[in-house]
Amino acid sequence: MHEPFITAKMLISRAKKHIAELRGSINSVLDGNSWPHFVKKDTDGVTDIHGVRIPPNDSANWTLIAFDACNNLRSALDQTAFNVAILIGKPDAKAAKFPFGPTEFDMLNNLAGGCKDLPPEIQALFKTFRPYKGGNNTLWALNELVNTKKHKLLIPFGLSTANFKIPDAMNGNPFASNFFRFDGFKNKITLLKVAPGGQHLKYEVHITETIAIDHAEEIIRGQHPIALLDACTSEVERVGMATEAECIRLGLM
Repeated sequence: MHEPFITAKMLISRAKKHIAELRGSINSVLDGNSWPHFVKKDTDGVTDIHGVRIPPNDSANWTLIAFDACNNLRSALDQTAFNVAILIGKPDAKAAKFPFGPTEFDMLNNLAGGCKDLPPEIQALFKTFRPYKGGNNTLWALNELVNTKKHKLLIPFGLSTANFKIPDAMNGNPFASNFFRFDGFKNKITLLKVAPGGQHLKYEVHITETIAIDHAEEIIRGQHPIALLDACTSEVERVGMATEAECIRLGLM
């Protein structure tokens, strides 16, 4: 007999590889020290707009990598439940999954119907993880991301902050205003509007930036994808370890 829960563990391992790939790809962009500057005329034909261009990156693929990781983790939860069914001699179980719901009431209904082939002790255990919005928001976010409509951009990312500093040497220059704008379609950030006479303004820009998930749900929106995926991984592993421990306690292993 193969090791119990091995399929769930393999899925978690696969998710970690996706997360590592995503982390490396994001860091390769954000760790750059020098982004090319640009200066262009504003629509008034007089004021100069200063900015920087974001280097070419693989951001279009980030959403797919993250989506793969989420699917692996979500599947690992169902595999954990199904492995319990195998341990109790129900390899053809139809109602042996990990329950979710937008509310606690919905989750409990899902638990009652979707987990009826599992021992009551395991059902009680799954209930303690509170996999619904407002309960365990990390597990709920994982399920929500997996259920994103496939015809939409799966997990869009954006540049959430870009802080920049201008040296004191700039004092006395015809500086007009902070004009921070991030344009994800053109991969550029506009920083300053400079009044006439400041066309040859010299300055240094030190940018601190981060990537964040753009999502309709407030709980998910603004989170760093790596931080969220790492948290989801920890929760899925916690479910797996607790389920395995309960199966040992019940004498199933």
